[in-house]
Amino acid sequence: MSTFLITGASRGLGKGFLVLLLQRPNTTVIAAIRNPAKFTAELEAIPKASGAKLIIVKLDGAIDSDAALAVQELQTKHNITSLDVVVANAAIADPTPILENDPGSIREHFQTNAIAPLQLLKATKPLLQASKTGSPSYIAISSIAGSIEAQELITQYPIDMSPYGASKAALNWFVRRAHFEEKWLTTVALHPGYVLTDLAPGAADDLRDADLKDQKPMSPENSAGSLLEFSSLGHERAWEGSSSSGTASLCLGEGLDPESVRIKSP
Repeated sequence: MSTFLITGASRGLGKGFLVLLLQRPNTTVIAAIRNPAKFTAELEAIPKASGAKLIIVKLDGAIDSDAALAVQELQTKHNITSLDVVVANAAIADPTPILENDPGSIREHFQTNAIAPLQLLKATKPLLQASKTGSPSYIAISSIAGSIEAQELITQYPIDMSPYGASKAALNWFVRRAHFEEKWLTTVALHPGYVLTDLAPGAADDLRDADLKDQKPMSPENSAGSLLEFSSLGHERAWEGSSSSGTASLCLGEGLDPESVRIKSP
């Protein structure tokens, strides 16, 4: 039995992961969300394969201690002794021109999009080390908006990328650094592609109205399905600045074979 933990699993891409993973037999999926009282009934209604199990715990990225408390609850209340894959998906986005950024908004973005995923990795480390697969993975849902090299490329999008992009750049750094410091763990930052979610309500409308002929939006489920096929075999990739269209893609660094970075279904 494989065990996954997904943050931000109440809607959008996170819920897409949840829907797909619960279709796998004998899989435990942990939905770590800010407001369990609001979403528990909806999430528990998701169809499940034989032996699939859903656990819901509270985790608010704005609260530094929440990740550790969620892990404690998993261990003491739900008898979770190991994790195989952790997906740090929860994020916020409030698109603003760079010189109009409010310091408070910048701090909020860095807290949720960069610091909280790092706190999650710290808290889940013992459970990941106990993975029964012997090859645990930490997957951070990032964005091409966090690529310094790709800034010129993404000007084609009619939305501002700050402070969201800066916070994702910090996340990318943490994930890459973790590769060198935590050699036992597969760490990877993935760009989900053009996905229509309510992460930034105004941004989604702008993208629909834009003349982006080669950019086909994906449903959260389609994006999540593509992302579940990607992982790393001990390598990290730098963002190349390549565009993602039609399918979710990972920007691979030079010399890496795309076939070497696929997650195998458990």
